[in-house]
Amino acid sequence: MERKITKNIVIQNCLKIGAGIVVAGCVGFQFHENQELNKDLEALNHKYEKSVQELDEAAKANAQLLEQSQSLSQTAEKLKKDKGKLAKKSAQLEAKNKKLETKNTELEKSNRKLKLGLEAEKSQLRPVAKKPASQTVKVAEEKKPNKPAAKNVKTVVHGTASAYTASCNGCTGITASGERVERGMVAMAKWVPLGTKVRITSPAAPHVNGVYTVADRGGAIKGNRVDIFMESHSKAVAFGMKEVKIEILN
Repeated sequence: MERKITKNIVIQNCLKIGAGIVVAGCVGFQFHENQELNKDLEALNHKYEKSVQELDEAAKANAQLLEQSQSLSQTAEKLKKDKGKLAKKSAQLEAKNKKLETKNTELEKSNRKLKLGLEAEKSQLRPVAKKPASQTVKVAEEKKPNKPAAKNVKTVVHGTASAYTASCNGCTGITASGERVERGMVAMAKWVPLGTKVRITSPAAPHVNGVYTVADRGGAIKGNRVDIFMESHSKAVAFGMKEVKIEILN
């Protein structure tokens, strides 16, 4: 406050002096004032340069932040697209899994049907048993001419025919008569002697119609049932069970 008062007084005193007269006090004041102003100007310049430097640094920092923000935005957009692709692939995989589960269920049902079918086929197929050592005498006894006198009289019965084959595990191909099984042989119950000729007629399977020789037996062959030998397993399975007419020829 004192400096300002002194300054004003000096300025007023200098203004009272006529123009063109140089006063030492006024000159000294002006020089001192110029020095003060220069100092203030330097300080202002220093603050300005510092502010400019700070603004430059802030601008660089803002540019870096903007670049980072743009990079993060691009990354976020890419992640969003990748998430959409993953969701689409996940839906496709889920649909494929459902299809596979459906197919697996169908295959399991098909396998169960096949298993049941095979079990049914096995129950119809009869393996040809091995000939026991004591069977030779028995067969010889059955082949003795002890048939009824009226052997030319035909006996006709209606029964059921099945099929068997020697193409199976445990099958030897030897019949109860001791002969090797071959086409034209059948198995019947004991009421029909081995070696008997029979004529089989089946309207449902005409391809088996013909004359056969009874050469084999079987535990499941009872009553008016006849088991026809077939050379292949597939044919035996395909034949199944048929109603037939059986004529005893001798």
